Amino acid sequence: MPLFRRFRGELWLPALLIAIGAAGLVLSAPSEATLTGRASAVDGDTLRLGGQRVRLIGIDAPELAQSCSDAAGVNWPCGQTAREKMAALLAGGPASCTPRGRDRYGRILATCTTEGVDVGEAIVGAGLAISTGSYLDAEAIARGGRIGIWAGPFTAPAKWRHEQESDTPPANWVQIIASWLR
Repeated sequence: MPLFRRFRGELWLPALLIAIGAAGLVLSAPSEATLTGRASAVDGDTLRLGGQRVRLIGIDAPELAQSCSDAAGVNWPCGQTAREKMAALLAGGPASCTPRGRDRYGRILATCTTEGVDVGEAIVGAGLAISTGSYLDAEAIARGGRIGIWAGPFTAPAKWRHEQESDTPPANWVQIIASWLR
């Protein structure tokens, strides 16, 4: 009985601290291991790596069907151009992606590099995506230089998606699954 009282009286704090520390290690551990290997471009902000769809954190690129205008008002396929930039970056060598969670579509959210280059930063710096917080410096340079989408008026990708959704009837579950597999 004296040992039990001693544990209750003196050792509860160290036991509690150890339990909190162990819980902290579990919660701070990455949810998924780093993905490495050859990757292919899906669009300007999504790639496929090891059979997984990976959405780059910190950027929003024009959709594949989206067009933008240059300084003279001439339309150009900014969504396709963003995808081509992604493909060119990924052709340089194996990609390494650090997962940070998943989005509502089940895609892995990650930052990715190839040949030591941050893919998201490179796409934003080329003026082919908007920074959603992580690459504001690269966006400021592209915007100031009127590069890519910043050369003329364009619709932000999120707004463009919203406008397309409101123009089309709701997709059925087969269409949703098919879009995930593309």
